[in-house]
Amino acid sequence: MYSSHPQSCRQETDRSRVFVKRLLKMRRSHLTSTSASLTPILYLQSPSDRQPLPEESFVIRHSSFVICYIDYKKSVISYQLSVISYQGAGSREQGAGGRKLRELREQQPSSRSLLPRRGSVASAFTVNRQQSTINYQLPRNNNEFKMSATKSWFQPIDRVAIALIFILSLLIGLLVWRGDTVAPKVRDFSWQAKQIGAGDRSFSLTFSRPMNTNSVEANLQIDPPLPGKVSWAGRRLAYTLLEPAPYGATYRVQLRFARDKFTPETDLGRMLQPFEATFSTRDRAFVYLGVEGEEQGRLVLYNFTQQKKTILTPKNLAVVDYKLYPHGDKILFSASDRQSQNRQNQNPQGLLSAQIYTVTTGISTPDPDRTHWFSFLNRQQVPSPGKIDLVLDNKDYQNLKFDLSPDGNTILVQRVSQRQSDRFGFWIVRPNSPPQEMETEPGGDFLITPDSQTVAVAQGQGVAILPLQADAKKPLEFLPQFGMVLDFAPDGTQGAMVRFNSDYTRSLFLVTNQGVQRELFRTTGSILSAQFDPRTGILYCLLTQLMQGNTYEEQPYLSAIDLKTGKQTPLVVLPNQRDIQLSLAPDGLGLLFDQVVTAANANPSPTLPRTEQGQAIATSHLWLLPLPETIDANLANQLRPEQLPLPGFRPRWIP
Repeated sequence: MYSSHPQSCRQETDRSRVFVKRLLKMRRSHLTSTSASLTPILYLQSPSDRQPLPEESFVIRHSSFVICYIDYKKSVISYQLSVISYQGAGSREQGAGGRKLRELREQQPSSRSLLPRRGSVASAFTVNRQQSTINYQLPRNNNEFKMSATKSWFQPIDRVAIALIFILSLLIGLLVWRGDTVAPKVRDFSWQAKQIGAGDRSFSLTFSRPMNTNSVEANLQIDPPLPGKVSWAGRRLAYTLLEPAPYGATYRVQLRFARDKFTPETDLGRMLQPFEATFSTRDRAFVYLGVEGEEQGRLVLYNFTQQKKTILTPKNLAVVDYKLYPHGDKILFSASDRQSQNRQNQNPQGLLSAQIYTVTTGISTPDPDRTHWFSFLNRQQVPSPGKIDLVLDNKDYQNLKFDLSPDGNTILVQRVSQRQSDRFGFWIVRPNSPPQEMETEPGGDFLITPDSQTVAVAQGQGVAILPLQADAKKPLEFLPQFGMVLDFAPDGTQGAMVRFNSDYTRSLFLVTNQGVQRELFRTTGSILSAQFDPRTGILYCLLTQLMQGNTYEEQPYLSAIDLKTGKQTPLVVLPNQRDIQLSLAPDGLGLLFDQVVTAANANPSPTLPRTEQGQAIATSHLWLLPLPETIDANLANQLRPEQLPLPGFRPRWIP
């Protein structure tokens, strides 16, 4: 019996109509969920009978009968169902206890259309299983009717399911018989067609299946070579560089003849599919302040890789100082208007009228974590060089020194009020928010730490570590024995600090984040600057040596200090000047420094650029000192700086 609506129906009485309608709506599940050991049975019960019903009952009530429970037995040929309708309590069909049982007789019909049986059969149903239709006739004179149906083994959906099972079984068997013939391959390379910088120290290779680690490590090639170490996490290989990749180069990664974890060495047919990819490093470039011609007082970008020079700032702005953003796409600088300088001869440096700006460099530095397509979009969206944006004006405060956090999101400016000269302190500037004044004691030189969360400030008789927030009254840490911070290591684990001794000497200390303070050397001269080498444990320092004689004279020189042994190796003796700017390349392969020549005229032009001591600069030369991977005394004597054909000062490498 099926839950389908009848296509034709001739109704005689209202009672029979209700009975047939409810009988046809019975769900098929109630006819197919019983034990196959039972014969098809229909239990009938009068409403007046209160005998307990079977446990699994499906009840349909009628005015004179109740269908309580339906069960049937699957038959290979056919089945019949008899229904007895009670017309009253006195009916002879009621039987003992109000129940009447009729068993179904199995027979083999000659066709799918079952005709009414003679005698007691007054109603006939025709069942067409393929079309899901039922034709029936209602009884006329008898209150008894029978229904027969021929059972079909498969529905259309059953045939589809069996066909799919057969096809899938065949494919599985074919795969098992032939074995795994698909070779493993590299699914993803994190540096595919990317441009990386000194801060990018590792790439990853993801394979399609678990690999034999020894075969992969033995056959992985990088050209030019980049030393590193390998680590594994499942199907993912991570290669960590031991030192930054040299700038201005293109690298090729190749992997051949590797095998997966389950392939024996003798099976050469299932080796890794040959893999080859390329990536590149950023162009080798630096920025400096021009001193001659149209470059005077302007920021100039020079690209070593492309041999190209670009002037970034306009003529009307005289740049005082600048800082580079971590990706090299922008420069933060302070500058004053040249017209205001001409009107204020008493302020030739323009410090009191300086405002803070940003300018774009035009260098594209896509994110190595993005896909190649998004990196292409990012490269196209980089603005052209020379786009100026004002960051902080000088309406109410004079902008003095400033620093940029390593992540490029925080600017710390030292300012003084133009109305109240005693109102002097630090201001925090962040993107899309107004400047905030730090509530802390005034300080001197300062430097933001590598984590971009704190700042080291010279306060009182020591160095205070302050949080970069508005409420910074209480220092996180105070180092009373030091007077100046020179530099922090890129990972923030150690810093170089200067201690001023009571015997008028100065000591250079290495201070770690574990609280270790180790003196590297002591000198009677000055310690001007220091920078950590990103490749090895070398600290490059700009020092001076006190010359013997009746007059006080200091001789500057460059020196390299081995942080493990504390050994100091002098590299180059510099011209006799104090205002020397030193910049170490991000890959550690070169040092830039300047040689400033001050103006001999007692009344120089107010438009000339100035040193930190306020002296007018007549001209200046830039020098490049190539650095080897290791420093020793014999090699240091062979180092010779080369002069660049670029008149300028304060050079700084692009990160």
